[in-house]
Amino acid sequence: MTLTAVPAVRVRRRATPGIGATAAGLSLLIVTVLWVGNGGLRDLTGGHAVTAIGRLTGQYASDLLLIQVLLMARIPAVERAFGQDRLARWHLWTGFSPRHDEISARSLPQLVEATLGAQGADIDSVSGATYTSGGYRESLQSAIDAARL
Repeated sequence: MTLTAVPAVRVRRRATPGIGATAAGLSLLIVTVLWVGNGGLRDLTGGHAVTAIGRLTGQYASDLLLIQVLLMARIPAVERAFGQDRLARWHLWTGFSPRHDEISARSLPQLVEATLGAQGADIDSVSGATYTSGGYRESLQSAIDAARL
């Protein structure tokens, strides 16, 4: 009777989904702390509430877009830990959508807040919604011109 050696099977331990959610929450917390540290609360209570809220929501949107890019960056250690399928689902969940209606629904509240804060059409584009922002600005300026304000 001959004994043969069985190769050891290496089991990879996958990271739990809670780690990704915790990292995303931590990044949003850091954005909030930076916003407060740069006068966000002062602006909120000092008569510039709409502008302050618009800045904070814009920073949140930028942070979430950065998370989306990182989820699909194919970083080997992250891909091994979570798996490409799970990362793609998280990427979709954080707001990615090729459909215009969803992009508009996400960006229009920010554009309206920025418009109210600026009291005109001189506003920045919403990150991730460049075409929607441009169309909104043109439409707003056209309405202002038509009203002769």
